[in-house]
Amino acid sequence: MMRSHRLTVGNTSLWKKCWDLCGVLCLMVALFSGVIQGAEINDFDPTTNPLTVHLLPHSHCDAGYKKTVEEYYATEVKQILTSVTSYLDPSTKKKKGESSQSSQLHRFVWSEVVFLELWFDDPSVDASLKQSFRRLVKQGTIELVNGGFVMHDEAITRYESQIQQTSLGHSILHRIFEEDEDKDHYSPEITTGYQIDSFGPSSFTPQFLKLAGYNMLITNRIPQTLKDEMKLDQSLEFWWYPSEAHHGGSGKMFVHVYDHHYAIPTGFDWEDESPTNYKGASPITPENVADRSDQFVNEIVMQRAPYYRTPHLLVPFGTDFRFQDAALQFDNMDQIVDFINSNPDRYMGKTGRTITLRYSTANEYLQNIASHMISKDGPFSPNDSTTPTGTEDTQAFFPSHTGSLFFPYVTSGPSPQIFSGFYSQYPNLKQNVRVAEQLLRAADVMKASYALSTASNLSKANSVVVNNNSTSVAFGLMEHARRIVMVMQHHDALPGTMYHFVVSDYMVKLQIACTELAVALSIFLSQSTVDNDSETATLQNDAYSVPKASGNIVGGGAYLSRTSIILGAPGSVDISHLLRVQMGPNTPSRFDVINPRTWAAVQDPVHILTSRDDVIVRDVNGNSILSQANLLNQENLLGMFIISFLADVPAMGTTSFTIETCDVTTTTDVVPIRGPSCAFSVTDIDH
Repeated sequence: MMRSHRLTVGNTSLWKKCWDLCGVLCLMVALFSGVIQGAEINDFDPTTNPLTVHLLPHSHCDAGYKKTVEEYYATEVKQILTSVTSYLDPSTKKKKGESSQSSQLHRFVWSEVVFLELWFDDPSVDASLKQSFRRLVKQGTIELVNGGFVMHDEAITRYESQIQQTSLGHSILHRIFEEDEDKDHYSPEITTGYQIDSFGPSSFTPQFLKLAGYNMLITNRIPQTLKDEMKLDQSLEFWWYPSEAHHGGSGKMFVHVYDHHYAIPTGFDWEDESPTNYKGASPITPENVADRSDQFVNEIVMQRAPYYRTPHLLVPFGTDFRFQDAALQFDNMDQIVDFINSNPDRYMGKTGRTITLRYSTANEYLQNIASHMISKDGPFSPNDSTTPTGTEDTQAFFPSHTGSLFFPYVTSGPSPQIFSGFYSQYPNLKQNVRVAEQLLRAADVMKASYALSTASNLSKANSVVVNNNSTSVAFGLMEHARRIVMVMQHHDALPGTMYHFVVSDYMVKLQIACTELAVALSIFLSQSTVDNDSETATLQNDAYSVPKASGNIVGGGAYLSRTSIILGAPGSVDISHLLRVQMGPNTPSRFDVINPRTWAAVQDPVHILTSRDDVIVRDVNGNSILSQANLLNQENLLGMFIISFLADVPAMGTTSFTIETCDVTTTTDVVPIRGPSCAFSVTDIDH
């Protein structure tokens, strides 16, 4: 996204000098250490005939930035998907100049599945239009790229969350095409990573995409000084090895970096209503098409083509929230495409090479690169995971890059912006995201345990009847919460680079997600029964009514009707987020400790808050556990105690504990004598 506001640095001229020097030094180190490798620049002639310009029509739609997700969908994205689908559908198209050479060859790429799901679930969108979209995807007219729920941030998101949000997007796409009226069991294959607006690409990305079966990554935001250097040595397309351990093998990804930005060159965006171009680009007419085509060729062919090593040039056609009027965009560009393609001699004279313009998807662009390399050097198979890709000559043609040199992202200009503030800004938002992620993980573990228990019970002769009502409620709550947690992986959400009111909207959504996940956990835990032969709670299928989400903040920030603690949760050692247990005489309180991790918790510390220190903690068999009570002196927690003990919980499992008041004998009027099982009290510790 073209940002109008970002964190700035005080002495920008000093920072610019430091960054320029740093960029040059980093590049020199990279070149001389072999991190960036490839054939000599002089081996490649950027004016080789012919040149094919691949226009990639797209619309980058943020899942929250200047508007909330729902506001963006209602005011912009719904219109984009409707307009593009209607325009591209052969049965409903109403285009000017249908006889043009390019009108039958339009393409479009789409990334953000969060909006696609909203559109397909929107009852106000005609079902025939949704079916048209499916058919356009199957025909290759529309290509789905990235395939994630959102375009995630790569700097501060956890790798598990990157995988989960991508998996969620793929599962939604599977459902969308499963409902296809054609009943042909088609499922779209996503082969292109499209991370064009995250603030720097991570070396985890090529490794993840490679393992997921992707063929290419298109990216954009790398430090401008480095991008300028890569233009000079034609290394904006390269093989990316995630680490030295992968270098020289097949575990690499073919990467294309946009040379400028992901927007069409200025003057060729007919929906642009920025202050400098308020009425949009001037329409293409028979009177100005020659001059405008010459301008386009000068910008694209003469200035940008020399940055790349093949006779194929990828040019983005679109930017943020474009194609709300698909006819306006395509009809104008069609005239430029047709004029250039119809006048090869004119542009041979101007550029010294044959110029061809076409609309392409990302996959079509890659296939043209592959065809060129096959004709030049031999095999080129970017998705070959078993053998080195191509011949040695093919490998040498493109440079290789190992590891990551792309953080922090830094812009250019007299006042460069160093994108590092988002690593830590809005810390409460970041903590709440981590808490929600941990709750979702715990709910997934309990859901899996429930499924296993159900399968085991149903396999017995006296199988029980599954209560579908309670569990279906839990599953539904989890899926809604999952979408909230995954939308937070968006490159403007977790980084906190959106408008402040959008931050507030995210915080409300996270509270809802935590509540929903807590209720789902309560449902699963309420159906647990204690196996007297072990300390582990197993699940059974008895009836359960969904409780109201109310009570104290527990388990790192979620509301539970039945109290739980999640090991490893952010905030689990934050006093303000500890589980509060209300204690009364002879009224034991039960709580569960959940371990969502894939390894057993052995003697992991557990902390809860109580209003008294004369307590005993017992395990699931009723045995007392050594515990300690610390008096708190914080102003908002005066008179409260932290009760601490050590717990063993199996991997991806749960264990129940109880806490109760203990017997205290009073042999004097001053000092009560505790029983041997009572919590050891420490009253002089100030937290």
